[in-house]
Amino acid sequence: MFLSKRNNGYYYVVFKAENGKRTLKATRTKNKREAFKFLHKFKAEYEIQCESLPEISLWEFAAKFMRYSEAYHTKLTARDYALTFKKLFKYFGNPALSDLTRSKIQLYITERISKGSIYQGRKDLINIKAALNWAVKEEHLYKNPAAQIKRIKVPERLPIFFTKDEFEKLTTNIDEKDVHNIVMVAVNTGMRQGELIKLEWQNIHWEMDMIILDNHTFINKSKRIRSIPMNAKVQEVLRSRYDTRNSDIVFTYQGEKFNQDFLVHKFKKYIRRAGLRDKLNFHSLRHTFATWLVQGGASIYQVSKLLGHADVSTTQIYAHLQGDDLRAVVHNLDDWR
Repeated sequence: MFLSKRNNGYYYVVFKAENGKRTLKATRTKNKREAFKFLHKFKAEYEIQCESLPEISLWEFAAKFMRYSEAYHTKLTARDYALTFKKLFKYFGNPALSDLTRSKIQLYITERISKGSIYQGRKDLINIKAALNWAVKEEHLYKNPAAQIKRIKVPERLPIFFTKDEFEKLTTNIDEKDVHNIVMVAVNTGMRQGELIKLEWQNIHWEMDMIILDNHTFINKSKRIRSIPMNAKVQEVLRSRYDTRNSDIVFTYQGEKFNQDFLVHKFKKYIRRAGLRDKLNFHSLRHTFATWLVQGGASIYQVSKLLGHADVSTTQIYAHLQGDDLRAVVHNLDDWR
């Protein structure tokens, strides 16, 4: 490791990188004394970085990370991570975690996209980056090899939602009160499935006509306190359930807490019974809530707050459904005929 002065007058540190290639690090100074100070500091940091960490295999790391994920993430998020690790094992086997280089991960993502889909590749990359960031914090790695891999942009797709007629057909075909109730509250609040099945009566604030998700009984996805107004339909459903309650949980099925997978399959059964599009699912109720609000004139900012999005840009997908103002502008051209 040594200093080299380039033609531009600046000093650079010349050193051998992890891949064995000669690499330059800019000191950003033309002063020799300042350049030597930079060299000594960089050398000390580099030597610390090069100290060997205890080896951990991909399998051992995955097991450790999944224990963390299951404790701090939702069930569905933990399941997503588990699926990503399963694919990594199939592709890489069980190498040392430190053997996962940027180029190897990039090749894996490329294959995941070509054999699966761009959406699967994007999800895996997000999960890998997050898991390896945690590996750095836990001192299994000095740096995240996936950090510099560019985030995958996916084609924008309109959310799948129920039309008013489709929703009426669906609710007409749901003959179980417990399922009917949770569906009605879902479409009138935009709450996520996990939020609904974990909702407790203490989250219902009748005096304010509000449902408040306060992260006490469970941690919601945004990890922020979220207040959801109750309209007349929601109040009607909840009052009915409150009068016959036998649990701290608001939504139960035949007296027992809803299982998330059970609700997914039960809902799909009613979708098919009603003869509706098979792409519709329980999460479509959340999209329907947002879509109907936008079509009714609500602003994107208002919908974002109601959905609990951390960033209003996430809600922008629904802006495509606000077409009346654009149609009015285009119809102005009729005057020129």
